[in-house]
Amino acid sequence: MDDYTWQRKLRRRRDRREQEFMFLFVIVAAAIGTAFWYFGLYAKTPEHALEEIVAAATDNDREKFARYVNLDLITMHAYDDLTVDLFAHDETLPPQTRVLFEKFYVLIKPQLSAGMQETVLTKIGENRWSKPKGLDVLKGRQLGIDYEIFLERSLMKSTEFVSMGNPETNGNRATAEINVRETNTDTPFTLLVTLEKNEEGWQAIHITNYKAYLDAVAVSAVKDIDEYIAATKGIMDDANEKMRANKEKFVAMSAVPVRDMTDEQKNKLFNLLTKETIPTLKKIRQQIENSPAKGGATYLGNLRLRSLDLAAKMWDHYAVAVKNNDNAEFETAESLHKEQLDMELRIDEIKKHAAVVKNQNEIP
Repeated sequence: MDDYTWQRKLRRRRDRREQEFMFLFVIVAAAIGTAFWYFGLYAKTPEHALEEIVAAATDNDREKFARYVNLDLITMHAYDDLTVDLFAHDETLPPQTRVLFEKFYVLIKPQLSAGMQETVLTKIGENRWSKPKGLDVLKGRQLGIDYEIFLERSLMKSTEFVSMGNPETNGNRATAEINVRETNTDTPFTLLVTLEKNEEGWQAIHITNYKAYLDAVAVSAVKDIDEYIAATKGIMDDANEKMRANKEKFVAMSAVPVRDMTDEQKNKLFNLLTKETIPTLKKIRQQIENSPAKGGATYLGNLRLRSLDLAAKMWDHYAVAVKNNDNAEFETAESLHKEQLDMELRIDEIKKHAAVVKNQNEIP
């Protein structure tokens, strides 16, 4: 190989190595540029925060969700929207009582807000809706409010994410449009979410039109509730009449304490419960189930079914307690009775709230 050919071959090799180096350099530079853009710029934008919120909800990442959503601020604002007119349009309350209730709801705001936060985070992390248990002050009506009803009215459980728009930024604040759908009433709505910039990035801090969302869904729900109540009026009137007659028989047979009853008296009471009371409740339940609640009345319909189930179980345990003089069965029956009364209170609250909303909005 002559010198010219050798030198040309060396130049080709050098050129090829330089090209390979330049290609590698471009790739590395692009990767560094992308990383700088993502971690230095994009990661500090409201768009990124919103995407991380959606990703956290999808991936059941409780910690990430809490990092990009200031649940303390959001739930505090939401609580105000949920309770601001809770008593304002209740004409049955004297002004002085209304003021006392409003002050009371301010006092229990931290507990309800904390409960909402834990409910949301449990749903995000474990994909389930938690209920207050044990000694939790939100269990039952210890705070003078039914947390289940409160949670239902918040629409958290029935709101479905659809899409989101690009946020508009103004200094350290940004506003994003989040399109959602309330699944019971099939109501579409665009929530306006405020985000705020801090040292670590952006956080969602407030749903500014949450009250408008609640009102829009409430109007649709009231129409569904009215239709459901009208459709089942005949069933409920007949059921109430039958249970009233059944109650009269029960009261007459229970004039004597169970411990003092003769075997014959116990048998008669047992037969009343097992052959009349419980079958009647089951028949009523079947009729209610055959007239299913739809849309915004779904929760009301489910409460009715739950109440009837509890009542049947209660009398079943009570019948066994009477027959066997079993204190444990009496206690179980009493516990079920309390649960059933809670269901009935919730049903009454829903009807009352629907009437207030209807009157306030003059829904035909």
